[in-house]
Amino acid sequence: MDEFLASGEAADRSCVIAEIHMPGDGGLALPKKIAARGLDCPVIFLCARNTRADRLAAKCADAAGYLRKPVDGEDLLDAIEWALCEGGFSRQWPLVAHPG
Repeated sequence: MDEFLASGEAADRSCVIAEIHMPGDGGLALPKKIAARGLDCPVIFLCARNTRADRLAAKCADAAGYLRKPVDGEDLLDAIEWALCEGGFSRQWPLVAHPG
């Protein structure tokens, strides 16, 4: 994660898709680390589980969204468009859980 942030790849009008349970600091630290660099780059978390605790942790981490794996391609594209155009949690946070 630190290598990604140092690379300069995270930029305004970009969207990061990350696993919520990443090694090291974990994915939950990513939105705050990006914001600390002064960037407006939303983060959408992916997770194999769909627990209330994971959803709440993503929301508290200022993520733009949360998608349960396996992720439907159209759901992912919709979430990216929403995060870039609507500003993520600042309006209404979408939860897109894989049916079944």
